[in-house]
Formats: sequence, C-alpha cells, structure tokens
Amino acid sequence: MEQDQFIPGYILYIEDHSVKTLNLETKESWVISGDSTRPGYREGVGKDAMFNVPSSIHQRDAAALILLDSENGCIRTISRLTNETQKLAGFCRLSGDKDGNCDFALIG
Repeated sequence: MEQDQFIPGYILYIEDHSVKTLNLETKESWVISGDSTRPGYREGVGKDAMFNVPSSIHQRDAAALILLDSENGCIRTISRLTNETQKLAGFCRLSGDKDGNCDFALIG
C-alpha cells in the first residue's frame, strides 16, 4: 500500500486481480482497474480490464500507475485520468524473459 497521489488522503492497494483506492477516513474503497474475482488478460477501462496476479504498483506521477502483472508476464500502465490500461513491456500471457527495448514515452 502507498499514499494515492491522485486523490490525497487515500491509499492504493492490490486486491486479488484488481487495483483499488481506499478513503482512510470513511474506509470506503473502489476499483481503479481490474476485477478481483476474474483473473485473465484484457486491456480495458476500469473493471473491464483484467490482470492475473498483479504483484506491485508504482505511481509514476499523480496521473499514471505502473503495474507488474505477474502471471501475465508483463508490465502495464493505468491512466488515473481514464482508468485505461496499456501494455508497457513484455509479452502478456507468455512466460519467459528476454531483454529488449521499452518505450517509456507510452506512459501517461
């Protein structure tokens, strides 16, 4: 968990196959992206996106998250402005490793 830069006073966290934000005062949370009950791979907006064991999130800035989608074998971004996902690096749904180029201009 970490402080949410997009919404001050909230924290970001991963729950199963989704990324959520939590209001520390009211304890109310809501989904930013993914569906905690459905593992898989799909680019999308909000609950239409699918992740398979997201294991860490990093805030590039207030408007962009970087997510390690562990079982899908890729790194993805989530726009906080639209809640839309986008593959950043890796070959989603293929296991293994290979060095290569990564275009960080895709973030945000």
